[in-house]
Amino acid sequence: MVGMKSKRLSNIELLRIIAMFMVLALHVNFFALGFVNADEIQTTPLTACIRTFFEFLCIVAVDVFVLISGWFGIKINVKGFAKFLFQILFFSVGLCLVFLLFTDKTMTIKSLVKECLYANKACWFVKAYLFLYVLSPVLNAFVEKSSERLMRFVLLVYFFMQILFDFVFKSTDYLCGGYSPLNFIGLYLLARYVKLYGSRYKFLNMKASSNFLAFFAILIFETFLVMISKGRWAYMLLFYTSPFVIASALLLVIGFSKIEFSSKFINAVAMSSFSVYLFHCNENIIDHYKHIANTIYANYSSVMCLAMMLLLILAFYVFATLVDRLRIVLWNVFWNKLGNKIELGIKRIK
Repeated sequence: MVGMKSKRLSNIELLRIIAMFMVLALHVNFFALGFVNADEIQTTPLTACIRTFFEFLCIVAVDVFVLISGWFGIKINVKGFAKFLFQILFFSVGLCLVFLLFTDKTMTIKSLVKECLYANKACWFVKAYLFLYVLSPVLNAFVEKSSERLMRFVLLVYFFMQILFDFVFKSTDYLCGGYSPLNFIGLYLLARYVKLYGSRYKFLNMKASSNFLAFFAILIFETFLVMISKGRWAYMLLFYTSPFVIASALLLVIGFSKIEFSSKFINAVAMSSFSVYLFHCNENIIDHYKHIANTIYANYSSVMCLAMMLLLILAFYVFATLVDRLRIVLWNVFWNKLGNKIELGIKRIK
C-alpha cells in the first residue's frame, strides 16, 4: 500500500499479512453467516462464543492497516500514487472483463464504468483510503508544525466526540461506524502521535508480550459482553470506531513494532496483501466467497468446519497473490515505458 518506506520492515510486513488473513476470516464469519443472536447463544453457546471471539480477533484488521500507514506516514509522490491507482484498476477492470467474457453477466456502459471506477458501494476501504492519501500532506504538515501538547489535545477531543456521537449514541451518519475517511484521519494521527511521542507513556513501553496479552484480554472482555447481552451489544462493539477495537488494533501495531527480524519471503508476500483485499472483496467475487463459506458451515461441523474455512482463506490468499504477480509485471512494463513522461507532464502542469 502507498506510504511505506523503501526499506520494508519484516515485522510490520508480517502484521500486514496477518491483518489480511483477518479480513478474509472476517468475511467467512459474521459477514457471511450472520451475527450471533440470543437463540444461537442459548442453543449452541460454545459455537457462539468461538464465533464471537474470532470476530473480535479479526475486526481490528482495517484499523491496523490504517494505523500502519500513520505509523510510517504517507509520502505522496507521482509514482506511488500511480502505482496505487494501477493496482486498484487492475483488479476492478480485470475482474469485470473476465466475468463479462466468461460468464453470462451483462452490463450497461454506466454500470460498467461505475464498477471499474468503484463508483458504487463495493470496496468502501479503497475510496476511504484514497481520501486519506489525498489529505495526508495536510495531516503531515499538522504533525510537523504542532507541539506534542496540541496533538494530544486534538486527539483527546476527536476521539471523545467520535466515541460519544458514533459509538455510544450513533447520532451521526457521516462517521458510519468507522466506514469513513473521517475515522481514517483520526487513526492516522493517532499512529503518528504514538510513533513520535509514545515513549513518554509507560503503558506504551511494555514488552511485546505484554502488548499481546493486553490485546487478547480486550478480545475476551468483548466476547464476554456479547455473551451476557445475548448478542445485543455485538453490533455496537464491532464498530471500527469502538474504543475497544481501536485500542486492540493499536496494541497489535505497537507489539509488532517491537519484534525485529528480516525475511525476504515475508516482504515479498506482503507486497500483495492489499491485492488480496481487492480480489476477494470485488463485487464479482465476494458473493461466491460468502456462498462457499455458508456451504462449509452447513455441511461440516466443529474441527472439520474450521479446517475447511482455513483452507478456503488460504486458497483465496494464495490465488490472489499469484494473480498479483501479473499485476506487478504489467506495472513494471507500464512505468518503465511511460513513467518519465507522466512525471514530466505533471511537472509542466505545476
